[in-house]
Amino acid sequence: MIWPFLAGLLMSTAGLWLHQVNAIVSRPYLDEVFHVKQAQAYCNHQWRVWDPKLTTPPGLYIATALLSGLFGRCDLDFLRLLNLTVHAVGTFLVTRRIYNVIHKPLQSDTRGHGASASKPWSEKLVAEHVALNIFLFPVLFFLSALYYTDVISTFFVLLAYDVFLELPQTSWQRDAAIVILGLISLSFRQTNIFWVCVFQGGLAVIRTLETNTSRPESGEHRPTFPTIMRRAWKHAQLYDLPAEDAYVEDYLKSTASVLIASLVRFKTVSRAIVPYVVLLSLFGGFVMWNGGVVLVYTLVPTWIRERIIIKSSSDLNSDLNTRSVTFLRPSSFPRNHIIIAALGLTLTIIHLNTIVHPFTLADNRHYVFYVFRWVLLRGPLRYLVAPIYLVCAWAVLSKLGGHDSDADTAEGVHDRSNQDSGRSKRSKGRGKSPAATKASKSNTSKNHNNNNKVTFVLVWLVSTSLSVMTAPLVEPRYFIIPWVVWRLHVPPAPTIASTPSGRLFSPSSLWFETLWLATINLVTVYIFLYKDFSWPQEPGLRQRFMW
Repeated sequence: MIWPFLAGLLMSTAGLWLHQVNAIVSRPYLDEVFHVKQAQAYCNHQWRVWDPKLTTPPGLYIATALLSGLFGRCDLDFLRLLNLTVHAVGTFLVTRRIYNVIHKPLQSDTRGHGASASKPWSEKLVAEHVALNIFLFPVLFFLSALYYTDVISTFFVLLAYDVFLELPQTSWQRDAAIVILGLISLSFRQTNIFWVCVFQGGLAVIRTLETNTSRPESGEHRPTFPTIMRRAWKHAQLYDLPAEDAYVEDYLKSTASVLIASLVRFKTVSRAIVPYVVLLSLFGGFVMWNGGVVLVYTLVPTWIRERIIIKSSSDLNSDLNTRSVTFLRPSSFPRNHIIIAALGLTLTIIHLNTIVHPFTLADNRHYVFYVFRWVLLRGPLRYLVAPIYLVCAWAVLSKLGGHDSDADTAEGVHDRSNQDSGRSKRSKGRGKSPAATKASKSNTSKNHNNNNKVTFVLVWLVSTSLSVMTAPLVEPRYFIIPWVVWRLHVPPAPTIASTPSGRLFSPSSLWFETLWLATINLVTVYIFLYKDFSWPQEPGLRQRFMW
């Protein structure tokens, strides 16, 4: 069985990583200095003590103080163990659960095809494997053995999303749980407001409107912009396409239809977003009382600059590690005039908005320091990487459309395993019956509909942009939640292959992803632990490279 192997791999990897960090980095490192000091003050019931250098709410330290009362410990090893446990157990379980909920319709589509009895288990195996790969996401994995806010902050955002997906949309229990979990997640990091409020609220609006959705059938001409606006105004009809079939103009059409249909069905939509309005109001009250959100400085010109560019670059690994050959098909590339326009816009942004925060170049212990120093501040080189930004951004969005290549591969394996039985059936009658053909088309349609729609991509893009644009610095850890949400929504292969002997296996793309992520982790962990250095102004104090 593969599940015990995956579980053993996860726990042994987590334990080894924590053991090595504690053995080699035995004192609080970098931001841990502030976090550990504040947590230990709370553990000692010194509730009025607050370090003014901290820019996040006290949720992490309050949670630590509560757990410290149960276990009687608040030393550095215990604090790091707390973080790793949340990641290895909590985040793993909730991501597996969310993945199963998101892709549940696909599992039921496989009934009656091939080894039907094996399909449910093989689908569960894929969910376990995806959760393992999310556990191995380099930035999240690296921080899991340090006492930082990001790990437990991510966990509560995902827990709130799980409640959003699981509980009935109109239940008061769901509304209360969303507000409570939203407030808890905000106590760890203020920018979580975009994921517990904007992201989920946007999806709630889409859920409310999608009961009346317009999608052109295959071969049908796409409705014009005026037609979509008229249908949205008269019938509150939502225009929404699978992301894999959408052009740029379809995103504009969907945006217009959502806005107009929301106005037409204002009362229904308002009811759906009540918990998010409450959450946003409470958060707004905090901002007014606090005099602002600590993380959001007044460096407005830095908003556009390299945020989305770095986001695209950081997600390059997510497209390489899931290895979709679909990207190599010429028919999947954007149209030439779209490429030219996007390249021109990217070059303009690079020219006008390459503004570097002073803190970025003040600390050479972070990898981002070298990205800026070696690439973004080197004159013409900053422009030469523009095509890379575009390829990364296009690959990230394309991956949400589906896994055509993986589906073909899986079907090919299945067809080969049943080749002999197929020959015997053809002796009784050639070709598929009309009923079989209809069923095949129905299954294709179901798998097609399981992929993400344009409206989801829009909501995800807006939430991602807001969360990274409002941060004063460019740090890879600010992209953890956008990446995890993206990875959970990447459609799986429609068919999970089973060998004739009955042995089940994950799609090869998942194993390639595991290898890719593990390789990155091995390199960054090795550099952190064994390639330390010292600054001339602080001799004897060892410095280490990290995300």
